[in-house]
Amino acid sequence: MWGKLGAIAPHTKFLVETAAKLPSRPVLGEVPTSLGLPNVTIGSSQWRILLDTDAGGLTYRELLLRWLITRAVVDQGSDIKGVEMWHHGLVDDCYVAGLRFLHDPDQALARYGEMVKIADAKRKVVIGIRAPLWAAEDPGRTPGQYTPFNVDGMRGGKQAHWFLSARMMPALLTARLRSGGLTDLVFGSASKESPSDMARRLRNDPSEGLGWSMGDKACDLFAKWAIGTFHLGEGLSIPWTPADCPLPMDQRVGRVLMRCGFMDEFFGVVRIAGIQNNGLTPPSPAVKRPSTGDPLPSGAWHLTVMNFRRNSVVKDKSVLDWLAGTATATGMTPPKKWRPQDVISALCRSYNASYSGGISPVEFDDFLMNTATPCSDNSPNCTSCPLTAKCQAHNVPQMVGLKQYYT
Repeated sequence: MWGKLGAIAPHTKFLVETAAKLPSRPVLGEVPTSLGLPNVTIGSSQWRILLDTDAGGLTYRELLLRWLITRAVVDQGSDIKGVEMWHHGLVDDCYVAGLRFLHDPDQALARYGEMVKIADAKRKVVIGIRAPLWAAEDPGRTPGQYTPFNVDGMRGGKQAHWFLSARMMPALLTARLRSGGLTDLVFGSASKESPSDMARRLRNDPSEGLGWSMGDKACDLFAKWAIGTFHLGEGLSIPWTPADCPLPMDQRVGRVLMRCGFMDEFFGVVRIAGIQNNGLTPPSPAVKRPSTGDPLPSGAWHLTVMNFRRNSVVKDKSVLDWLAGTATATGMTPPKKWRPQDVISALCRSYNASYSGGISPVEFDDFLMNTATPCSDNSPNCTSCPLTAKCQAHNVPQMVGLKQYYT
């Protein structure tokens, strides 16, 4: 099936093949040193043993789950580098002060005032480092507007107390929902649900759900990290593998997929632009949406990736036939409707069936995140992009206008 993809989606085929050849970034170095995680290769037999080893009153599996869910929730901020810097510093500074809130969430409640002061001090440090860099990325920004706590498309502010209480604390306290902690909450129903189902349950369950403190992207990001990146299901009797993880597809990743050819070859950019709830918004209300057969609309169209991810479905028969054949050949349960995340899973499975080494949505997402740096909103640096040779927006004259499309 992989060879047949070249006839219907040559740009996407090149994208996946390029991503499979480039290694993803290491992750162990990102875990705060204060958590004392031994330097063991993720996915190895030693890693499986480590996950069930005592880490000071709980297993390393449980400790990493608590760290990851809090990080996934804060990762919804408008400046990812800044909010990750804040979260990392908060963990380290709290642990230096003896406030081991990941090991014991009750400490976060008993010493909450102290934790807010540490969070606010770290907020000021991050602002001093990130504000000028963040402002330099867009001529419409100023350093005084910056806060690591803003959340795109959602209510946000500059208050450390608000961010801790409304975002991070609900995520942390999920460890107290069940006697088996987050390990049971995440993996307890693995035989009956997919990682994506689990991620949505963490948000939407009427009893245990996190609601608006955890958006769709954060749900998928947590599933990606917990199951795909850190292999925290190793050693448990569950059917999940990294290949089953949903790709989070944030704004930056969506921008690359829109320009490189994936969106057009599987969903049709013009068709997406013609449907209001599929994510593309015209430069002004006066600009009419295109109809079937129209050329790519010109101007700076904006993509809301959440709407593209949720609402766009494959319609082209030749593409549907390829996806159905791939699902059959790889043992994938086909969805009722093929949406972007389902397509990416099928692409990874198809590639892996033809090549050793393989790629999962985890590595694919990491590659897209790295590619999004040169593929910026305002001035994409195509000479530094690994997809330049066969990027649709760079090589197809009638699609060059996609470089003006932004997220």
